Amino acid sequence: MVIGAGQRRTGRRHPPTLGLRTLLARHNVPGGCVTSFRRGRFEFETALHQLSGVGLEVQPYTLRGLIEKLGTADSLEFVQKHDLYRAVVPGRHAVTLPADWADAVDALEDAFPSNRARVERSFAFAGPRVPIATRSGRYRI
Repeated sequence: MVIGAGQRRTGRRHPPTLGLRTLLARHNVPGGCVTSFRRGRFEFETALHQLSGVGLEVQPYTLRGLIEKLGTADSLEFVQKHDLYRAVVPGRHAVTLPADWADAVDALEDAFPSNRARVERSFAFAGPRVPIATRSGRYRI
């Protein structure tokens, strides 16, 4: 069984999952969150604009391997981003998180002084579970 219609669409092209059926699909249209919706005269496109876990061509990570196995890598242009996220609370905070553990800790310490130890503990907890770039450009888990 595959959970989610979007994953099923990928699974249909991936040999280890051929023949599996969708168990649950949370969204009401195929593609789930990679679709668009309308509210009044506005249309919102909700597809992913940034992916983590792709890695570099010389050092691929899990998602890049899957994309290559699906045979779609040649039709895509991968662009390496050095900043992962930007959070803005008007009048209070604007924080840009770099795609590097140490630099992200520094950015959060600059935005929220005296919290470095808490941020480092949080990152240490997530570190074994989340791939992220290091200053050398290598990815680690």
